Amino acid sequence: MFPRYQQTWDVNVVLEFLITLSPVKLLSLRCLTLKLVMLLALVTGQRIQTLHCVDLDFMKITKDNVVIEINEVLKTSKPGKHLSPICLPAFVDDTRLCIVTVLNAYIERTSAIRTSQNLFVTFVKPYHHPTKSTISNWIKLVLKLAGVNTSVFKTHSTRGASTSAALRAGVSVNSILKSAGWTNESTFRQFYNRPVTVQEYNDNYSVRVLRGK
Repeated sequence: MFPRYQQTWDVNVVLEFLITLSPVKLLSLRCLTLKLVMLLALVTGQRIQTLHCVDLDFMKITKDNVVIEINEVLKTSKPGKHLSPICLPAFVDDTRLCIVTVLNAYIERTSAIRTSQNLFVTFVKPYHHPTKSTISNWIKLVLKLAGVNTSVFKTHSTRGASTSAALRAGVSVNSILKSAGWTNESTFRQFYNRPVTVQEYNDNYSVRVLRGK
């Protein structure tokens, strides 16, 4: 097998677009949903399947961070094991890109239309938990609106763009593998990133992706 992409898009281009979707309290439900789904994809490096599984009953939000547990068996899950909890700190550098801020705004906005504890809700009637295909289309739409060439880069490219940005920002390979849910470094190296020599930093994955340095 060969990697689908020989290069990836610049995460900063999408982050700059997400910044324009502010302040969150004034956004339409559609724009708020698009901002959250893309931000969550970027700061976790996770698959669509994982985002689709996020459940409020397995999420803890404080002013300092959000911890998400995935209580379902995923594509890469070993028998009897689930994905390690995802811990995302509040991004104090810029609240416009803070996952805690955006999550709180989204949960509050959707509380009256929510029919289940699944995080994501469709933004048109009848409101319900979106399919994985719908979430994928949301991410593709954000890429297109941000100026990424979606005839070349599909939704899954977000995973490679996020993890590649994290590596170049100084996140250790071990941290990337843990955050993205990979067990083998070779998978990341071969299919998602070109080899880059970096110093090992003890810093959070999501913060490095958002800072871009």
